[in-house]
Amino acid sequence: MVEDNDRIGGLGLAFLLAAGLVEAGTLKLPSQLAASVGRDSWLVPPVLVVACFISLAFFYWLGRRFPEESVFEYSPRLIGRIPAQLLALVLNLYWLLLVGRMLRDFSDTMRLSLVEFTPAEIVCATLLLAAAYLARMGLEPLTRGAFVIVLFTTPLIVLMSLVILVNANFGNLWPILTKGIWPVLKEGFLTSGSAEQLSALFVLVPFLTHPRKTLPAGSLALGTMLVADWLVVTGTQTVFSIPHLAELRIPILPAIQSVELPVMFLERLSSVFIAAWIARAFITIAFTLWLAATGLKLWTGSDTHQVYVFPLLPVIFVIAFLPLTMEAQAVFADFLTIVGFYLQMLLPPLLLLVAAVRGQGKAQGG
Repeated sequence: MVEDNDRIGGLGLAFLLAAGLVEAGTLKLPSQLAASVGRDSWLVPPVLVVACFISLAFFYWLGRRFPEESVFEYSPRLIGRIPAQLLALVLNLYWLLLVGRMLRDFSDTMRLSLVEFTPAEIVCATLLLAAAYLARMGLEPLTRGAFVIVLFTTPLIVLMSLVILVNANFGNLWPILTKGIWPVLKEGFLTSGSAEQLSALFVLVPFLTHPRKTLPAGSLALGTMLVADWLVVTGTQTVFSIPHLAELRIPILPAIQSVELPVMFLERLSSVFIAAWIARAFITIAFTLWLAATGLKLWTGSDTHQVYVFPLLPVIFVIAFLPLTMEAQAVFADFLTIVGFYLQMLLPPLLLLVAAVRGQGKAQGG
């Protein structure tokens, strides 16, 4: 059952997705791509967005067949009760692990850039409590928050990325495709698993006032993602050599700092970028926490997601600190990217195929 105050429109969906999709790629994506595909890094974001659009299209068609149901409700009719229970378990664990990973990234970034001497536990606990308060209020307040944050932070992120070009060396972008196009295509499709917010469409369709707007709303969010990711990846690559870029943990910050000296009236430009990222990270963590709580509500048949929000906080807190080293944290993030790839790229077309074969749902999505 979806409450009226939890229904959102297509524009609200676009802003919710945009907050998470842009947040995910603006910090670590440049170094990850530099390590995997080298000089062709700047060619990957368009491929990544194409892969995400394919996933979005399958979610859209799946939503057209089941406009009033989430995956927790229609999957038992498609794949049977026991496989559906396993799928529900996987999705709920995935969202819980995602919140933990996001929380750890938030804490590490805050301590690296702004609050170096504040214990990570304090940073995480403070953010979790604030995010839980917003998540408990429901989807519509989350959407209003995402609208304000995305509206103000997107221009800042784009502007900061353009400022990097003051020190650009475009020779770092050439030559291209020296190892062929396959590594770029492979990395673009595999990295689509890091666009975790798309998995929310397993749940969000029945919360939309107009489910048919899933595709245009998602396309708008992906367009924002393309602009931000491509500017950040390309900008950092024009500033640093590929070996240096691959070693940097958050390449965008030193790239911005490299232009702070000649532009003295903006001497803390990197702090502005981090502030924009923090705002997006906060709303993304709150939204993913809502998603985890709502997934449990739908799985167990509870009346409201609110009863799960605060009990989940200790679990998420423990998950955030399970990786003891940066290397372990990177392995954890890579694991979630692989899981996200299977859940977002392979599962929707599989469910759609089963629905078509079994004649389940609305064949025309009417």
